Amino acid sequence: MIDMSAWADMAAQLDNTAYRVLALTFDDGPVGGYTRNAVKTLGHHGAVGTFFVIGTCVRASPEGARRAADAGNPLGGHSMYHKYGYQIKAEMVPEDHALFVQTLQRHTGKFRGPGKNDPHDSARVAANLTARPRAGL
Repeated sequence: MIDMSAWADMAAQLDNTAYRVLALTFDDGPVGGYTRNAVKTLGHHGAVGTFFVIGTCVRASPEGARRAADAGNPLGGHSMYHKYGYQIKAEMVPEDHALFVQTLQRHTGKFRGPGKNDPHDSARVAANLTARPRAGL
């Protein structure tokens, strides 16, 4: 049986019911001027959004991902190649994820695994991943 008491404590800490909250997400980038304009507009209004990036887009536009993260916007992951479940073999998912983490760390200096608040620990995790792109991914 799983002890869910920790979840209840976390939920209580994250309770936003007293506030009007809008979550802004930006998917499948970074993409040149679109990301730049979104980050600029969010900053102008004192807001943040979560940018769900694709590893290949981060490689192509690392400055966009860095700009978003440096402005205080969390980066989420849409994997390295943004393959849907029917497009990727199950055994390739861990490799895709590892390559995505390495790419994010290399190009932005940002990677925080679940529950990892120590940036040195996150860097160590990313450095220990050894994924290489393979055909069929």
